[in-house]
Amino acid sequence: GAMGARAAFFDGLATMLEAGIPIRTALDHIAARSGGGGFGRIVLHLRDAAQGGRPLADAMEERPAEFRRFEVELVRAAETSGTLERAARALAANEEAAERIRRKLLAGLAYPAAVVHFAAVPLNIGLLVGGRPLSFLIGLLAWWIPLWILCGAGWLLLRKARSGGPAARVVLGIPLLGGMLRDAALVRWARVFAALEDAGVGPEPCALRAAGATGFASLEEPLAAPAARLRAGASRADAFAGAPLPGEFYRALAQGEVAGSIAPSLARAADAHELRLTTRIDASLALAPVVATILAGAVVLYVAMSVVGGYYGIK
Repeated sequence: GAMGARAAFFDGLATMLEAGIPIRTALDHIAARSGGGGFGRIVLHLRDAAQGGRPLADAMEERPAEFRRFEVELVRAAETSGTLERAARALAANEEAAERIRRKLLAGLAYPAAVVHFAAVPLNIGLLVGGRPLSFLIGLLAWWIPLWILCGAGWLLLRKARSGGPAARVVLGIPLLGGMLRDAALVRWARVFAALEDAGVGPEPCALRAAGATGFASLEEPLAAPAARLRAGASRADAFAGAPLPGEFYRALAQGEVAGSIAPSLARAADAHELRLTTRIDASLALAPVVATILAGAVVLYVAMSVVGGYYGIK
């Protein structure tokens, strides 16, 4: 899939750069292996840009459907600091982690999805037993179609949320899911801010570019606001005092500024925050089968009570 191809690209690029192979040669080798279809076309575009002497980040920015702003900013900072191999390795690890989460989501939600779908069968089984198969089928569709519409609307809402506006506010306001999406966005912010600091980028552009890497326009505005205070000469601790950051990120900024080690302090805080986020995701997925079992039990109980009530004439 596309995610696997991206992980392979970043991993291959990191391996070749770590071996001392120049970026142009590395991209040429990767493009030759990728072929001309699918993600291979994107690699060819990156190779051609590199051979033309253009920065890799600029070429990635021209393909927003394939590369998020978070990735572009991370690569741009790494090209500035001469640490592109580290950025490529980090992005490869990020892709692999995202793939693991995706597989966990599919595995964890498969059983609840099956239960919710098949809950329509006992609810309408009386129609089938009574010799009304068409009514039974209509009953199933009356349950399934709204469910499919709801899932499709949720998927579209998540896609629109990245553009900000009401969709982003709705998604980020959803209990549990909104909190996890917000935490993932702030981890991206911390990684880009640390990379930019490591590259020697000034405080103001650091704030602006890292804010744009969250993936949510509704988070970008409050995280970009400190740039004006930084421009006026405020310390990072003062500038980000009102920003929507976790306490550990704010402390990493404040303490790192005093110690002259903002980049490593913020990177460590991002690692710790991401570990806790992964634990929360695992715990949430572990609850999904329990919720599905409770739902299935409730449906069975409802059908059983209806049958018993009908047999004894109980309304």
